[in-house]
Amino acid sequence: MTATAQAPQKIAIASLSAEQKRLLGSFYGFGRFFLGLPIMDAPEERKVGECRDPVTNEHYYDVVENDRQKQVLDSLDLGGKVSARTCNGAGKTTMLIPTAVLGFMTFYPRAKVVITSGVERQVRAQVFPALKACQRRLEGWDFTDTQITAPNGSVAIGFATNDGGRFEGWHGNKDPFYNLLQHDGPLLIVVDEAKSVKPQIFEAIDRCTYQSLLLTSSCGGSSGEFYNSHTKNARFWRTHQIASRHCPHADHKKNAELINKRGKDDRLVRSKVFAEFMGGVEGACIQRGWVERCIATPPPFSPGAHRFFCDFAAGGDENTIAEAVGNRVRLVAAWRERDTMRACGQFIDQFNRLGLGQDAVARMVRGDEGGLGKPMLDRMAEMGWRLGRENNGAKARRKDYKNRGAEMWWEASKKFELGRVICEGLDDVTIAQLTARVGFAPSTGVLEVESKEDMRERGEDSPDRADAIVGALDEPPAFEPVPFAGVPGHNLSLLDRMLEERGHDQIEIPGAYAG
Repeated sequence: MTATAQAPQKIAIASLSAEQKRLLGSFYGFGRFFLGLPIMDAPEERKVGECRDPVTNEHYYDVVENDRQKQVLDSLDLGGKVSARTCNGAGKTTMLIPTAVLGFMTFYPRAKVVITSGVERQVRAQVFPALKACQRRLEGWDFTDTQITAPNGSVAIGFATNDGGRFEGWHGNKDPFYNLLQHDGPLLIVVDEAKSVKPQIFEAIDRCTYQSLLLTSSCGGSSGEFYNSHTKNARFWRTHQIASRHCPHADHKKNAELINKRGKDDRLVRSKVFAEFMGGVEGACIQRGWVERCIATPPPFSPGAHRFFCDFAAGGDENTIAEAVGNRVRLVAAWRERDTMRACGQFIDQFNRLGLGQDAVARMVRGDEGGLGKPMLDRMAEMGWRLGRENNGAKARRKDYKNRGAEMWWEASKKFELGRVICEGLDDVTIAQLTARVGFAPSTGVLEVESKEDMRERGEDSPDRADAIVGALDEPPAFEPVPFAGVPGHNLSLLDRMLEERGHDQIEIPGAYAG
């Protein structure tokens, strides 16, 4: 005997109690009782199963009844910004998004809903089929592959783009008492698989006037706007986590196989099963685990040269100074200053605070002369502060690297991997920058690091603090030639040093007047 789906039961609104009306007027009530979706709503966590290794019987996690899905929907009742990170199979596309989208369109006449994702396939093949599955309960609604219209004038549109310009121009009505016949309603923006959406799209979303914003995604690397919504920007969001242990309906046998194959601490396992962000950025030159190990278990101090490195900012980026003594490194200062000439004075003030005179700066301090670095170094040299100069784009000392910038990053990477760095007071921002830059070796075989422009494309900040750290860790060569006559803006020439050491304005140089 084949089971057939029952037709939705029609109930007159007038027959409902005030409590029933209130429940149906919530996102949870709409999804659970109007759309008929099996939204998890257990009032208390209760163990209903386990995930174990089928051979060794090792315990991986308990499975519990819970109300994590309901909590996400309850947050939507308050409006504003909601971000939910989920394991695979948590119901974000089949439960959360249909309830949010169709509920918003029902509650607010002439409302607008914009649905996007990192790729068009996710919108067309996943999200809209899940929305269309609810059509039989929505009489008079029209569904296409990427658009929904409701009888009350509400509209939902889905698309994916990497062009921020295409996403601009969406604005909702913030007045809760808007005229239903004359004015458009509020705006909800839904970003599915938000971990894969480009930063320029999030910038465009910030320029939209939305009343509610929902991000849903499985977890990726420790970078990007979705990651930030659960970490450094979490205070601006209502955040939620749904792991496999919160999903009695999930395929726990498959999870056990994955854990057995890759281990509980594997990056993919942490993401797919435990709804945790992967430790660091995939392909990062410096792995987050290496830095964390150096912090947790510092190596013995190894005496060595005392050196400083300065990174100079453009626009709203940070000016930074880092210091290294032997294998111990720390960030000395980081600040923002758009006026480059004023920033020169601030660097000099920092040198004075560190007890570094002009001679000490010439011996111990280097700076990146790329971009704005050159005019800033030139200006400080005019004022008597002659820093050593590094150009990240210059030829590397070793043939294994594309340029000096790649060389400094990869050499620092070796030190962190071997656990040889003492990290003195590195904050979360600095650690995130150190572990966000991708390193790679193209067909030429020489090692490179991605450009700052490529990092910004991934939603990463300019690694100003990290550049200073790896620059300070860079050890000077055993022999470094000094130009006899000097080079403008560089360290003291050999002749200048001889004059300084003798304490005379002039010295005799044998053979200087030989005829």
